[in-house]
Amino acid sequence: MAGAFTSPGKYNFYTCADIDVSIRAYRVRLVELEQVMSRASQSAGGEIVNMIAYRGEYALYRGEVAELTRAKADKQCAIDSKFSSGRAVF
Repeated sequence: MAGAFTSPGKYNFYTCADIDVSIRAYRVRLVELEQVMSRASQSAGGEIVNMIAYRGEYALYRGEVAELTRAKADKQCAIDSKFSSGRAVF
């Protein structure tokens, strides 16, 4: 379902650095949404609140992270590793 909200090729013109910044930003928001959804699900009717208020945005950001990860792999950007040189191969 996450891929339904993203357009393929949206990040083809991003540089590897731009992709990394975007992935970090989306992951921060995903963690925030997970925390809010967790708190909301503890109350009565919380699942309904999650469905209405947070599920769509959560699916959108998961799709964006998946598309950014795909773009990062297509560009052969350096993988996040302590053994990586930090250079991209084009």
